Amino acid sequence: KKGIVFEVSADGQHGKIISLSEPKGVMTWAKAMECGKQLKDGWYLPSRAELLTLFDVVEAVAPVAKQQGDKLVVDSNDFYWTTDEFGADFAWIVSLKYGSNGGSYKGNGFHIRAISKF
Repeated sequence: KKGIVFEVSADGQHGKIISLSEPKGVMTWAKAMECGKQLKDGWYLPSRAELLTLFDVVEAVAPVAKQQGDKLVVDSNDFYWTTDEFGADFAWIVSLKYGSNGGSYKGNGFHIRAISKF
């Protein structure tokens, strides 16, 4: 798997990586979940807690992504969808620039980024 490590277990044997690419543009939560179901080889869309963990280290991860020819959306207040929802019509979103998070109507458009465990 190609990605950037953003979390490592205390024993150094396990952790999580973020993919080196994401779909262009934004999409609704339903479309994001469709894309998530099509992921293979252990890749999946992150929970709110996982994206907040990524935010904690995004200043270290973003330059590495840039070196790999990728750009995480951290230079604007754009948000990423999480798999966590509340109520029938809302789901959690997270900003990788500010770490802000909250609920958004599922019909709104935001970015997605897959992660994987190792």
